[in-house]
Amino acid sequence: MAGGLFLVTGAGLVVHLLVGLPLWLTVMGGFVLAAVTFTLMGGGALGSRLQRRVRVGLVSGMLATLAYDATRLLLVSTVGYSIKPFDTWRLFGLGLIGPNTSVAAQWAAGVAFHVANGLTFATAFTIWMGERGPVWGIGFALVLEGFMLSLYPGWLDIRSYSEFAQVSVLGHVVYGSVLGASAQRLLGRPANKDAG
Repeated sequence: MAGGLFLVTGAGLVVHLLVGLPLWLTVMGGFVLAAVTFTLMGGGALGSRLQRRVRVGLVSGMLATLAYDATRLLLVSTVGYSIKPFDTWRLFGLGLIGPNTSVAAQWAAGVAFHVANGLTFATAFTIWMGERGPVWGIGFALVLEGFMLSLYPGWLDIRSYSEFAQVSVLGHVVYGSVLGASAQRLLGRPANKDAG
């Protein structure tokens, strides 16, 4: 149950794309629902094991997100694809803070949303199955990829689906590999070494 609380940003995006509600509303609604659920579950009293998994998930998520973005940038720049994999970030920002804002603010909000997704998805994975390693990480990332491939092309009016799919799939495989390997390694440490 606790892992599901960390999927609120992704769930908010899915609801936004499928139902058409504003992204800021679906994401904020998800955060409120997660906060209420977390409080009803006992809040901070959930135990050191869960707290440790959350910390490991955040660290693993940062590493995996950096690897994901670096992979996509490297692939697009070396192969010469026409797609621009980071343009989505501005659209995220536009959905979060609206059109009557500066382009820089839209980009900043979009990047924050992208990073939040990378960290929270990784935390959900780490809570549920972090010790299982890279193969499970790749499987988890490919489930995320399935949502992306089914929803993004229509939303973004993607003309080159093949390029988009190749960049996206490779990025998610790398994300899952790094996530699974780092979560497994960090969870393998004794709890007393994890403090701090």
